[in-house]
Amino acid sequence: MNKSDPSGSSAMKSWVESAKLQANEYEQKLVRQGELLDPKSFCKRSGMSEAELQDAMREGRMFGLEVDGVLSLPAFCRMEFLVYRG
Repeated sequence: MNKSDPSGSSAMKSWVESAKLQANEYEQKLVRQGELLDPKSFCKRSGMSEAELQDAMREGRMFGLEVDGVLSLPAFCRMEFLVYRG
């Protein structure tokens, strides 16, 4: 700790900001590599409709990340368990 910031809060803030920047850079890399897809690309690749994707997300069978303000979905998911065709 330094005398001007005895609680160490500025060091913690700096560490948090650095971690957020690194996470964002990694997420952008996953998008560039095709490991994270935008919803339209995900639906095209998976054969799911947008309504089926919305249902899967609402019901917790699917998740996404926001990367630079855009919903991104993992390309690794297998669709058999996501779509209920009962």
